[in-house]
Amino acid sequence: MRTLRPDFYERFHCIGGKCTDTCCAGWEIEVDPQTAEAYRQMNTPIGREIAGSCEEDSEGIWFRMTEDGRCPFLNAQGLCRIILQCGEGALCDICREHPRFYNWCADRTEVGLGLSCEEAVRLLFDRTEPIRLLEEDDGEPAEPDAEDGIFALRNEAFRIVQDRAVPITERISRLLDFAADVQKYSGAPDPDRKETPSEVGEEDSIVPDPEVVSLQQILDRFRQLDLMTEEMPRMLEQAQSRADEVLREAPQIPECGENDTEFLLTYFLYRYFGQCAEDGQVLDKVQFGVCSVCMIRLLSVTESLISGTPASEALTEKQERPMQAGSERFRDSTAENRKGNAPCAGRISAEIRNNVVRIYSKEIEYCEENVDALLQMAHTEEAFGAESLKRLAARLVPAEGSL
Repeated sequence: MRTLRPDFYERFHCIGGKCTDTCCAGWEIEVDPQTAEAYRQMNTPIGREIAGSCEEDSEGIWFRMTEDGRCPFLNAQGLCRIILQCGEGALCDICREHPRFYNWCADRTEVGLGLSCEEAVRLLFDRTEPIRLLEEDDGEPAEPDAEDGIFALRNEAFRIVQDRAVPITERISRLLDFAADVQKYSGAPDPDRKETPSEVGEEDSIVPDPEVVSLQQILDRFRQLDLMTEEMPRMLEQAQSRADEVLREAPQIPECGENDTEFLLTYFLYRYFGQCAEDGQVLDKVQFGVCSVCMIRLLSVTESLISGTPASEALTEKQERPMQAGSERFRDSTAENRKGNAPCAGRISAEIRNNVVRIYSKEIEYCEENVDALLQMAHTEEAFGAESLKRLAARLVPAEGSL
């Protein structure tokens, strides 16, 4: 039986009290029955306190959170009193495993780190080389794997995304084309699938900017999801009110790191592509990943514009002529912007990038209903279709990564 994990997985350690967005608050914490029984058997003051803090309903056993939504065992220093007094072995399953996720297949288990955790986000971006998967084999016999074909397709998707000889926007386009081809030849036509035309026709010429229209439709749908924090609705509202400005400024705002988009695409492919073995919907999974990357980019650019000067206004008089992405003159200008004292959207900061990724993952990936809703939208709504996402990515993502 094989186990696969990203090459940064083993570097993860909970940073405890240093965490700025603790996973011990703002969530419902489910206690698995075996651990709940162990708590009931603990004849100590802390054991009785833990058992007394558990409540049970028809859906399971949960910790009774405080009025401000915090775990009752989270102390003022942001540390867990259960660990401090009983050791990590006393944790319930969800507390011990978070933010790890597991995908179980016939002959393998794939493990990873979910991006609702700020330390997992930091590790994802704390690199320059492409993400690699490490594999271990415990020697135990495994069932014949009918899913090998799916993982061979995913390896090809990884190859497309990580081909740094090609601009990232072109890699996104090739990834969507690849997924569409796989979907086309994998079975019968699907009458429910909606797709936008590859080019805007004359009948659409009255629309001044079709990408703004598609983006507004996507944002409308995201705002209808089940969102549990105040941050995500605020960011979506800001992005929607500034959609024209964001699409105008985005090409001039480099990513924080040169390969941020590649790392995110690799993450979404690793976490979700294998699910195609169950439903055969390769294109939906890829569109979900690309849409997620576009949304993270959109919200990051919006937050950068709110916190600083629009990139087009930050250019000096010496830079009035248009500059090509990747040119030395553009590199010099963005470097000057980063050195200046005044805030400027010359480059997305690590703080903004990491915060947006964390919030997006927390709101979307950790709500099964939201993931299912977006996969359904990818299947049935034109704004989430491959051609629409290609055009949106071309407007949002700098062609050369960090430029």
